Amino acid sequence: MSWVQVVWPMLASASLTLGLIHALIWARQRSMPQHLAFAVAAISLAILCLLELQAIHARTPSELAGLLRWMHVPIAALVVSLVTFVHLSFGPKYLALAIAAVALRMAALALNFTTGANLNFASIAAVGRVEWAGGVVVSYPIGSPNPWVLVAQAGNLLLALYVFLVLTSALRSGSAAERRHAIIICGGWLLFIGLMMTAAILMTLNAIKTPFIGSASFLFVIVAMSYQLTTNLFESNRLAVELRNSELVRLKSIAELAQRREEVAHLSRVTMLGELSGSLAHELNQPLAAILSNAQAAQRMLQRNPEGLTEVREVLGDIVADDRRAGEIIRRLRSLLRKEPESRADIDVNDVLRESLRLMDHDLRSRGITVITDLAVALPPVTADRVQIEQVVLNLIFNACDALLAAESRRMTIRSQVTDGWVRVTVSDEGPGIPEADLERIFEPFQTTKLNGLGLGLAICRTIAASHLGRLWAQNNAPARGVGFHFDLPVSSARRRP
Repeated sequence: MSWVQVVWPMLASASLTLGLIHALIWARQRSMPQHLAFAVAAISLAILCLLELQAIHARTPSELAGLLRWMHVPIAALVVSLVTFVHLSFGPKYLALAIAAVALRMAALALNFTTGANLNFASIAAVGRVEWAGGVVVSYPIGSPNPWVLVAQAGNLLLALYVFLVLTSALRSGSAAERRHAIIICGGWLLFIGLMMTAAILMTLNAIKTPFIGSASFLFVIVAMSYQLTTNLFESNRLAVELRNSELVRLKSIAELAQRREEVAHLSRVTMLGELSGSLAHELNQPLAAILSNAQAAQRMLQRNPEGLTEVREVLGDIVADDRRAGEIIRRLRSLLRKEPESRADIDVNDVLRESLRLMDHDLRSRGITVITDLAVALPPVTADRVQIEQVVLNLIFNACDALLAAESRRMTIRSQVTDGWVRVTVSDEGPGIPEADLERIFEPFQTTKLNGLGLGLAICRTIAASHLGRLWAQNNAPARGVGFHFDLPVSSARRRP
């Protein structure tokens, strides 16, 4: 076995392996069509290597003519796939020139099967023999040239011009990576085109006694392209890992931010309970005093008339009712104070408004504020976290109380209504109002008009509204004084009409 019979199959095997690897990469990552173009080029080179090996050992003119004819098929596939590769790698620059080069190569392929023995020879009269190094005897064609070979050479010249222009453009304005990429790919291309044109011309003119050999020079281009594609693949995988890690960091930051937001909202509720302390003492004092009074009355009744159990039973009923009332107040306070995950269910907004007003009753009366309620009848339920909605309502009532401190009128209006699939709560005061330029700014964190305020209440309230797919905004009352805060919540999906 000669070294030729070892080297050419090895070249074909290496090219076929590279082609299949990159075809598999393309099959798994369809967003990288360069790998498909390269796979076609590498597989075409493997076929060309096998045809060259047979041509080197051809015995008859007809056999050699047929092999040369079929060599132009993988060569055409090489040209098309590599033009596609350059186009995908460097963009649509000089695209018309590339299309013209491909068109001439396709025309040459058609002429290859319709004129003469093949595109290179009109006829092959004989098969010559020449000895290579190592005593290997190889065949080469002897015949008359086919004039249509000029079409292929014109296509090669256009192809070389296209590659040269892409190379110079990348060297002139590309990044360092693009310049390196262009030198490897386009430089190898120019080398291959030059060697292919030279070998074809010399063989056709019988200027040298050698068979047509283009695979060896083109192997350099294939290896360079494979190296560049593999480098790009490794780089993209590295960037993907970095992106995945940064995404994990981002998600962790979002989770931490959500936790901090919950802590701030909880702190806001605790602060609100501190402001409610006067009302809470008043609310709890009433049922506790009633319990004590009723218990003492029951004791006196038993001392005066041990058999008067009917009256005692009524007094004990009052004690139980007052105890339940005190327990309910404590339960509401604990629900506001506790830091728990939100729990959403269908709730009646009117109940939340009434409960909030009960909690604020003492504060409102001590400040001399009159509350006018206008609550819609048969209000549809909303799906929400009751504690969070109560936090929003209480915050809006507190803000209205602060706005009325220096106002002549001490009236506040709380309204509920249904409008276009929304349950709307409006808390309106008759205070000095808010400058138009600040109506949106007051919802930003740490923006406050209060001397001792933190500027977090309204920001938290808007966040709660957004998390419930609702909205919260402020609007000055016109022509009356004061400002109204409007809080919309979507009607529960179970109650919406299709």
